[in-house]
Amino acid sequence: MVSFPMPVIEARALTKVYRTGLLRRTRRALDGLNMSVEAGEIFALVGPNGAGKTTFVKLALGLLFPTSGEVLLNGRPPTEPAARASVGFLPERFSVPGYLKAEQVLRFFGELSGLRGRALQQRIDEVLEWVGLSEERRTPVKAFSRGMLQRLGLAQALLHDPDLLILDEPTGGLDPIARHEFRTLIQRLSEAGKTIFLNTHLIDEVARMAHRVAILNRGRLVRVGTVAELLQDETDLEAVIVRLLNHHADTL
Repeated sequence: MVSFPMPVIEARALTKVYRTGLLRRTRRALDGLNMSVEAGEIFALVGPNGAGKTTFVKLALGLLFPTSGEVLLNGRPPTEPAARASVGFLPERFSVPGYLKAEQVLRFFGELSGLRGRALQQRIDEVLEWVGLSEERRTPVKAFSRGMLQRLGLAQALLHDPDLLILDEPTGGLDPIARHEFRTLIQRLSEAGKTIFLNTHLIDEVARMAHRVAILNRGRLVRVGTVAELLQDETDLEAVIVRLLNHHADTL
């Protein structure tokens, strides 16, 4: 019997319903989502505001619990420590106290990951070199540009050498040069065998980097495929996604 590799992230009929307001009205943020992310790919989740992207990320990280269905990381629920140990996470706005130096920030996060002593120091040196911040290791974070702060955030996500990186709007708010630098880092991570999950609204980034793209709208999966499959005979990925989203909205 042929065996297939287990998905790194897998959503099975994943549903999340919120109850809000005094009347406890329901809002279905995710509605029976089935989706999988394979090892070694750069996978992008795109969609309009309110599509359910952030809810999915929180469910995948174990920060929220599904109303029904499930999401698995390497076949395990994200609430299990072994599942979380394989994940590095960069939030949309990585933020730490400005008086801390870059090295202190990484030491704090490294200790949270269970690293200690010489092994931690060696790993700090490696990730600072990798993201190009070795010379700023003793610089207070308050002196960092937005791009430098994002690179520091990526460094903390890499400290425990995870197989999977979940990056939430990683290049949002960056200038073109910083965006190019960060995109290069992501591509290098992919070449090193990491699985990259991008939650983003920047279609240009998706077209440049993603191996596969999932389009989400109103909690439902509209389409998933490679960039080439989505484009087919067209050249403007943003126009294709807008057309698919509009068609999906019209059929609801």
